[in-house]
Amino acid sequence: MSILLTSLMGPLSRELGDYDTTNLYYSANALFSYLNDSIADINEEAISQQYSTSGTGDSETISPTPSREDKRLIVLYAALAASRGEIAKAARNAIIHSNPAGRTDLSKVVQALEYQAERLEEKIEKILILRRQIAVEKEAGSEAWGVELKGRPSEAPEALGILNIETTES
Repeated sequence: MSILLTSLMGPLSRELGDYDTTNLYYSANALFSYLNDSIADINEEAISQQYSTSGTGDSETISPTPSREDKRLIVLYAALAASRGEIAKAARNAIIHSNPAGRTDLSKVVQALEYQAERLEEKIEKILILRRQIAVEKEAGSEAWGVELKGRPSEAPEALGILNIETTES
């Protein structure tokens, strides 16, 4: 089974803050490019599954069907690629712009680059959290997980392991 690449364009636009459908900042071609780049990045890191794309344009598909978490990773990796591109674009524009006296004003560029770097760090953190979650779920699926209770019947039981269980007597 496979899914259309276009099904991830909406979440990617929202992740990039491109909400106004009457005046979109990113073109469909740019979103396709970022999504394809993110699939290549995920395959390179072999996070949980290798994916392939086939077809072109609106009929381009990803197979096998990514899990909910992997779809989120694909979107986050694409947003990361877009953010890096925005940082590079801002740096190029900073050098070109000058005022009428011929002096280049770089005061706003530092703020813009710092803001973009913070957004980039946020996306990287989201990716790391999701990758840890996928790793834990994968490990949990391959092992028998359980909870061991200790304590005497008159004491409140204490859970060891992943779950924290509290009981009350009535």
